[in-house]
Amino acid sequence: MHFFVRLRDWKVGTRLAFGFGLILTLLCVVALLGMLGIERSRSLHQVFEEALVVRQQGSQVNTLLQQDLVKTQAIIRSAGMPEVVERFKPELLAADQTIAQVLKKMADNPATAVQASAQALQAQHQRYLGTRNEVLVLVETGQTMQAADKENAALLPAAAAVKSQSDKLLQSVEQHTSNAQANFANTTATAQWLIGALTLITLVLGTVWAWFIARSVSRPALAAMQVSEAIAEGRLSHSVNVEAGQDELGRRGSLAQDERHAQAFGGRRGQALDSMVADGCIVSGGNVQGSILSPNVRVNSFAEVDNSLLFEGVDV
Repeated sequence: MHFFVRLRDWKVGTRLAFGFGLILTLLCVVALLGMLGIERSRSLHQVFEEALVVRQQGSQVNTLLQQDLVKTQAIIRSAGMPEVVERFKPELLAADQTIAQVLKKMADNPATAVQASAQALQAQHQRYLGTRNEVLVLVETGQTMQAADKENAALLPAAAAVKSQSDKLLQSVEQHTSNAQANFANTTATAQWLIGALTLITLVLGTVWAWFIARSVSRPALAAMQVSEAIAEGRLSHSVNVEAGQDELGRRGSLAQDERHAQAFGGRRGQALDSMVADGCIVSGGNVQGSILSPNVRVNSFAEVDNSLLFEGVDV
């Protein structure tokens, strides 16, 4: 209550400036949070796009590994068909380079799970390449039976290990993509909620402050107007509750009330000069001069009776 009394003592301009400053500050906070939310969402959206690129890289590696095994088996079974070796071996070497480059990028990914899976796949792929190249050398030197045996004993298990690790890498990539998408959605929703809440708080505070300013201005003004109307109509006994604020309007109301009191106790003094006044007459704030007042005559405030004869019970 003391806080509101002190606010009422502020000048009207000060209250308006304080209210506008408060609302402007809240709007600046809303704008700042909006900018931070947009920047955060933009950053997370970039992370999400990078996660999609990583997922595409993982799918590319998985496809190339499957094609590598199919082409290697085709070369093993192509004894006496050098055109198959001439066609598929350059493709295998090009695929090896592509897989190595993609796995190197994925091994540098900031996501720990993706990085660990990519590094493990790099190691498995190097072991698979060593076994595959040994089998291809046997095929090129005409040792077809030994190549088939080594395929079943070493190459297929190595290919299965690479396939298993590739599946783990894809799972890690999918999990990383899902987490990035969820973080992006949650951050966007949180930013929207904060901006909406602060906007609502700004509107509520602005409305409450506007109501307070309007009330603190209108009540003293209305009280001062009522006092002035009472003085003008001669109702000096009319009581008006004037809030004693220290601002311009509060002081104006206090002055109007003081004026009413001055009129009531100074300006309402009735007088009868050179007149005959009978019993029961009341001269309340009026002026009687050179007149005769019969019993029970009442002369009210601001009335002027000059050289008159008023009969019994007359109310002026």
